[in-house]
Amino acid sequence: MSNITTRQSRSFHPAKKYVLLVILLTVTSIYHLTRSQHILSSLLVSPQPPIKEITSPVVPTTITGTAAAAGGEPGSIRKSQKTGQKEPVLVDDAEDGTHATADTIIVAPKDGTSGVESLAVEVVETNGTDCCSEVYLKEALIEWILLCNATIAKTAHDIIARGDDLVIAQIGAHTGYEENDPIASSLTSLINEFDDSTRRKKISWTFVEPSLANYKGLVKNLALHSDVCNMNSINAAVVSDSTSDADIESLVFYSIKDSIDPVTGLDSLSGKKLPSYITQLSSFNKENILYNRREFSKNGLNVHDYIVETNVTSMRYSDLMQEASGDKGKYPFLVLVDTEGFDCKIILGIGKDSPFLPQYLIFEHKGCPKEDLNRAVPYLQSLGYTVQQADGDNMVAWKSK
Repeated sequence: MSNITTRQSRSFHPAKKYVLLVILLTVTSIYHLTRSQHILSSLLVSPQPPIKEITSPVVPTTITGTAAAAGGEPGSIRKSQKTGQKEPVLVDDAEDGTHATADTIIVAPKDGTSGVESLAVEVVETNGTDCCSEVYLKEALIEWILLCNATIAKTAHDIIARGDDLVIAQIGAHTGYEENDPIASSLTSLINEFDDSTRRKKISWTFVEPSLANYKGLVKNLALHSDVCNMNSINAAVVSDSTSDADIESLVFYSIKDSIDPVTGLDSLSGKKLPSYITQLSSFNKENILYNRREFSKNGLNVHDYIVETNVTSMRYSDLMQEASGDKGKYPFLVLVDTEGFDCKIILGIGKDSPFLPQYLIFEHKGCPKEDLNRAVPYLQSLGYTVQQADGDNMVAWKSK
């Protein structure tokens, strides 16, 4: 008892306690202020992360003319038209143009205009069609800008003028005419430059989709755009020409359960909404779906409950193109490939003397195994194609000789 009383009697005077508290708060404030200044200073002097370099064997393309005149600084930032995400831009040291990085070929100019406008002006000078005009290209995706720069519109008009057919094939079409489709609306604009009779008789566009659930949505979507040209749909998967009959018979295709709407991503079983791209992951490779298992788990769902294994109809690339060209054996004008990892295998399977080498080609390189990509690009170049990486997903190629 006395010990407690003694400690109480020896406690500090209230005034002294107040002084001590003020001193303590002052010291603490000075410490935190000094530490914050140190952190801020380190951030300001820290070197910027290096510009992303090309990891694929694509040779960078130099853009000259109006795009170069727009100017720009190394490491400047623009937003991708496709993803809305910021991407690095690399300007060449000679100031005579811009080099393609793995993400973009368009420099952020100093004058406040967009790099797309600068590139579009250059395209218009060599290709004055409406779908490649300066006004149109302000809103176009990079894939279409590259195609316009490769005179796709002029080539199309030349083909029709010769009386030949214009054959287009879209492999892995999902439901067709989607917002993230690299060129659907732009290609439609090109086709609409021809009169109704020509579009009906000379232009055909074949959409190929292996997933039955997606294919049903594709058929409905094409009905809404049936006035564009001759549109056809095929419910099949496309494999390399080098695939044997035995391998085709044994292939297992993995798709997403049809309870998930292929357009909205809404699951009718759980009432949960998944990303709209989730049904685009159908593939012969189950890992493409499992890689996105987190999208299911964060909604309290098990991804394995939504994977459907089937033996879908499979067609070799050349067989598909034979059918798409109406058994006329005409080389395709444009082929788009999006097969979730099998794009490069399909390309490598096309023989160098094949009549079905397209004039223009867009393929998704993102899912290609590295060894396939490292072979596919040089192979296309050896066939006379110019190959350009458009963004983080797609590559664009066109015959240059």
